[in-house]
Amino acid sequence: MSINWAQRKVEGKSFIERFTRKRFIHDGSDGSVYQWENKTTGELVAVKDSKPSRAHKNSNEIIRYLNVPAHENIIGFLGYLGVRDWTPAGPALIFEYCEYGDAYEYRHYMVRQEARVPEISIWKFMRDVSLGLDWIHNHCEHSYVLGDLKPENVLVFPEQDWDKQAPPLLPTFKICDFGRMEISDTVNKFNGTVEFGPPMAERNMVQTCKADVFSLGSTIQWLAFGVFPQMSNEEFIEYAKDKHARLITLSELRDNRREQWRVFIPPKYRPLNASMEEQREIWGLKYPQPPFSNLLNGWYKKLCEEDPAIRIGSDVLAEFFVPVADLEIERLKAARSLAAATGENQEAETIIVDEEDDVLTRGLGGIAL
Repeated sequence: MSINWAQRKVEGKSFIERFTRKRFIHDGSDGSVYQWENKTTGELVAVKDSKPSRAHKNSNEIIRYLNVPAHENIIGFLGYLGVRDWTPAGPALIFEYCEYGDAYEYRHYMVRQEARVPEISIWKFMRDVSLGLDWIHNHCEHSYVLGDLKPENVLVFPEQDWDKQAPPLLPTFKICDFGRMEISDTVNKFNGTVEFGPPMAERNMVQTCKADVFSLGSTIQWLAFGVFPQMSNEEFIEYAKDKHARLITLSELRDNRREQWRVFIPPKYRPLNASMEEQREIWGLKYPQPPFSNLLNGWYKKLCEEDPAIRIGSDVLAEFFVPVADLEIERLKAARSLAAATGENQEAETIIVDEEDDVLTRGLGGIAL
């Protein structure tokens, strides 16, 4: 027998009678996520338990999910189990199950398969997450700031005809984790993951939706290059010496003492269309990638503007970027199909470079600076 998810609140006894816990998925700061399976129908769901000290966070998250109407690019929230109705600690949140995992895992799968995340997949990622942010920012009862957009908080749902032989090229990307989400202009500082946070000055300002847009740019940089979108360790040592008169050693940034410094490391924009030599010599990438297109970089750059007043908004992305992305995805799909039919390098068809740029070669990704 299945659960009537339309009621949203689910009785713990009823849930246990119908579902059995199958496996652990993920452990986060607010709770642990497990896969559960319906004993009769085989339906799979994900259940996020509360850590006793963080139960209030999960309660707030439930309220946010209840206030955000369903959208294709936001994780499906099925229901919740009450505070007194779940052990070891309630409340618990119930979501649609994501077989493939998050964008962090997706990048590593893609690097093994194609040496990097293909440009067509980055277009799709930016398209889907832009639409999800626009929905949260502009189409709900309140304008919300997600507050913690990063690779782990975007789930990957493969295409229906995915053959499981390779990572899905054009999955549906869905935003998840509303644990840090607040109404826009009501929070006085950034409370998310600092490696993907907005510029330093903006972190101590009233948080607006533009902070999420910057985090989208940071996440795209990570997908493209596999490095944190921050200064390198060497750059931060010089920055700390000049800006704060602090002498920091490289070892302090590489062992468990890094935790005390990570909140002070500023973000760093790195262009996606830089040549491999420029990536190495100017942008500090130890493992450069073949450059992405000028068109993709132009849109990505709009996400990374230092000044939030200049930075593009999710409403503009939804209206103007998404149609461009749809056309570009179709063009790249056709190019890959043609390359596959003729036996040519598929990835070369997705890259537009100037004549003076490097010869295209495969780079290794997934290594942080």
